Amino acid sequence: MKHLKYLSLFLLFLTIGSCNASFGDKYVIQNLEIYFTPKNVGKHYVVAMADYFRENNLLQEQPHSIQMTSDENGFILNMVLDDSYKTLPTEQNNNLALLEADIKEQVFEGLNFRIQVCNANFVPIESPE
Repeated sequence: MKHLKYLSLFLLFLTIGSCNASFGDKYVIQNLEIYFTPKNVGKHYVVAMADYFRENNLLQEQPHSIQMTSDENGFILNMVLDDSYKTLPTEQNNNLALLEADIKEQVFEGLNFRIQVCNANFVPIESPE
């Protein structure tokens, strides 16, 4: 019975902690929410990404979100895939590669950069190539 009490307390704290989970700081431009981790991505890159989306008519009429972060290999843009797909359709791989190359040059001035396709919680659904 004592173990059940501790398990219940642990699950309660886990639930409370997950409610406070964050995708990072948020920058908003029209219907686009850009989440970013300030210690990994400078705000000037976030503003440049927002400008890129605006200048290239990538802002949608409905609310949508992206997340900018980085790892030891470079900057990462997490883009949410429509819920009706389990993976990125093959015919869209070329478009994604072109977008990635253009953002790499226009926003990150040639620095290491990649796009990851994610679910709505910014969990990658395809491993990077």
